[in-house]
Amino acid sequence: MSVRAHRVVGWVVIAFCAVVAIVMINVGWIIDGIGSPDSQCISAPVPELGGPFTESTRMSGQRSILPLGVDCTYDVDGDAFGPQIVHNYRVGPNVVFLVSLLGIAAGALVLVRGRLLARVNGL
Repeated sequence: MSVRAHRVVGWVVIAFCAVVAIVMINVGWIIDGIGSPDSQCISAPVPELGGPFTESTRMSGQRSILPLGVDCTYDVDGDAFGPQIVHNYRVGPNVVFLVSLLGIAAGALVLVRGRLLARVNGL
């Protein structure tokens, strides 16, 4: 492959995998709808212990990068448990996200190889 082909292939792979990674981050943060994490935690699974989980339950949500998902925190006054965190992770988007990161690294290696070939050939 020529030096120019290395550059083109490397940048195309990097750009494609970066777009896929960004899409997977957004897909991984969806539990139920595309609202804020706090609003998604309303309909997410609640902890098995503690409760009762009613309107008086304090709940909050926070996005997680690795693994992709939403962490929901539930706290009920008067139960024997403190704040409980339920992790809502999505396996599919996590796998595709990690593969896209590997693709970005592979594209960078193709760029480096093209640069080394240019240096060796005196271009």
